[in-house]
Parts: sequence; C-alpha cells; structure tokens
Amino acid sequence: MNSKSRLSKIVPMQFRSKSSGRLDQILTLCLPSESRTYLASVIKAGLVTVNGEVIKKPSEKVLQDSELLVELPE
Repeated sequence: MNSKSRLSKIVPMQFRSKSSGRLDQILTLCLPSESRTYLASVIKAGLVTVNGEVIKKPSEKVLQDSELLVELPE
C-alpha cells in the first residue's frame, strides 16, 4: 500500500492507556497490527492527542489511564 492511499481516509480511534510508558510503545500495544515506526510517524504528523493535547514526540511519557485519540490514516 503506498503512502498516498494510506492518507486518503482518516479513522479516529480512542483508547485508554492500561500502563505508563513511551507514547509510541503504548500505541503499539493498543494497535498491534501497526509497526512502531509507522505509529511514530503518525505521532510526528500531529495525529495523536493525549488527554486532549496534541503530542508530536514519540518518546513522550504517557501515564496509566490517559485518554489517547489517534487519527490513523487508512
């Protein structure tokens, strides 16, 4: 799948973190079918919010029970 088709549709998904740790690692646990590298690019693109705040740093620490909203390109 090329990158243009991945960006053709945005699918919002909401999660609550079950543990604390790096944002990219937490998202990998929530979305096991996606690679951590791909999820890091989604984070850097500004498509992830943590408790309502856009986070663009994959290594940002996330606390347990944080609300995660991911606008994942399909």
